[in-house]
Amino acid sequence: MQAWLESLPHETEAERETARRWAVTIAHRAAMRELPNRLVDDLKYNQNAKDEMTAALWPLLASCVAASGRKVDWSKHADLNLVF
Repeated sequence: MQAWLESLPHETEAERETARRWAVTIAHRAAMRELPNRLVDDLKYNQNAKDEMTAALWPLLASCVAASGRKVDWSKHADLNLVF
């Protein structure tokens, strides 16, 4: 997959943006496929499941925001206790 992404054209800004969007889409899909497994395992075997689920969900949120192209000032959301 990485070789395919690196083989995409990167000469122009539009080509770089297209490659970036593909990379974000692939990362998001991979995370969404793993999410049910993580949640089930966390709920069954982990006393700190809430913390683990939060850790699993933040990358998904970040990839959704990145895919949308929006700029987010995360410092405005300090009450959410974001840890990256």
